[in-house]
Amino acid sequence: MKRLNGAKARLTHVETEYSGSLAKLKEVFAQLGTRYERGDVFDPCKGLGMIRQDVNSRKHSPYKRSETLDSLPTPPSGSITWADAGFFKKMGVAIDSVALVCGAYTELLAWHPQAKL
Repeated sequence: MKRLNGAKARLTHVETEYSGSLAKLKEVFAQLGTRYERGDVFDPCKGLGMIRQDVNSRKHSPYKRSETLDSLPTPPSGSITWADAGFFKKMGVAIDSVALVCGAYTELLAWHPQAKL
């Protein structure tokens, strides 16, 4: 969290001198700063938090069970958790998260062309 807070502070400074958009980078920081647990309501807008907390620590095992969950109906309440989401919902979040990170990197390159990961 210390590194994330440092990155946010740096971003605040950069924004005072740079007129371009860094919206995707801000969104990456927001998602990484959000605590997410497997039992929380499924929210695609917290994709990076979900991936960091659940998928990264458990590797591929979340996807094995989730293939079965794709065939189950959504509960009447309409709310599901990450643990109960099917493969296609999880994969959609993963793809959107990759697109977000790539967009944030593109923003960084527009600000500082020599930036490296």
